[in-house]
Amino acid sequence: MSYHDIPRYAVYKHSIGEPMSQPELARYIECGFPVIPLAAASKAPVARGWTDNTYPVTAFRNCNIGTRAGERVCIDGKQGYLLILDYDSPDIGPLRQLCSEIPLPRTTCVRSGGAHHGYHLYYLTELETRKHGMLAYRDASIDLLGKGSFAVVPPSVVDRPYRYLLGLDELAYLSMDTYERLLAQLKRWKQTNALIARVKAEKIDVDEALEGLAKQGASPAMISYFHDRTGPHHRLEP
Repeated sequence: MSYHDIPRYAVYKHSIGEPMSQPELARYIECGFPVIPLAAASKAPVARGWTDNTYPVTAFRNCNIGTRAGERVCIDGKQGYLLILDYDSPDIGPLRQLCSEIPLPRTTCVRSGGAHHGYHLYYLTELETRKHGMLAYRDASIDLLGKGSFAVVPPSVVDRPYRYLLGLDELAYLSMDTYERLLAQLKRWKQTNALIARVKAEKIDVDEALEGLAKQGASPAMISYFHDRTGPHHRLEP
């Protein structure tokens, strides 16, 4: 997948405190998105029961919009369970690397309007997935949003507007094999970062950490990343 040539995103007129645009909300409802009202300028649901409830259009006045992940949707005839990769960094470079390594197909992409100003990638999966939070790719935090979680969607505004870089018509399927490979890779990166933190805190030495990397099946890129962040001591070839 390549995001090197992401088109300029659309500019929405919605701003904090204004009624949500009806056409955009109608599009989500048409596609079966399980949308939920969020407080204005916030990611917080306005009421309890968001994991199960459905809401009338009137519930979204002066609200942001969220959608539950891990549920079945249909976009222009494409059906599947909605998976959202939540990448919490404004630096798109590592995200491009991850998309190339797995590889991940080109798909719907949102520039988030939260504090991290990161990216959301939307996929359809054959089977329901659950949320896997606090994963990592290099120094970026990543969540895989599935059942029991939700994401803010455009044209909501938190710190800034949420915007589509690639629209819903680009929504792609992600095979379960690719999903499992992605999940395993992100877990290994999380473990790599945990070992780096323990070395820096002097809880374990470099040799112990390298043994841990070997046990988890760390890639050459992970080993190089580990050395870059722990210094040249006991450097081994990956």
